[in-house]
Amino acid sequence: MGDQKIMNKLKIIFAGLIISATMLTSCGSNEELANAETAKTIEFAKTTEMLNFESSLKEWFQAKSQKVTGASKVATNNKIAEDAKLLLTSIGKTEIANKTTQNTEELVREAMKAYSEKLTEMYHQQTNN
Repeated sequence: MGDQKIMNKLKIIFAGLIISATMLTSCGSNEELANAETAKTIEFAKTTEMLNFESSLKEWFQAKSQKVTGASKVATNNKIAEDAKLLLTSIGKTEIANKTTQNTEELVREAMKAYSEKLTEMYHQQTNN
């Protein structure tokens, strides 16, 4: 008899947990869906220069973390520098893109800053519409 009562209580507690988890998951899903739709819209709004810069940046960071040397390092640095300059020019930061005294690290840093500002601007435009 005592075991039966304990089992019934456990079943009720377990059922309550499942219902609670289901309710929390369904509430979170709607919010996540709204955020995903906003992010997806921004993704489609990105220019070719932005997408190319993202790709080059990923390759550049991978090369740096793997301590790539030689011709591969030069090629990766040239690609990120070119894509950073194209991005800066497309955003309207031509004076930074054409600056000849900066090294690759400085150029990438400036491009990342401008890219971040542009994404923030795009996000605010999207959420205000």
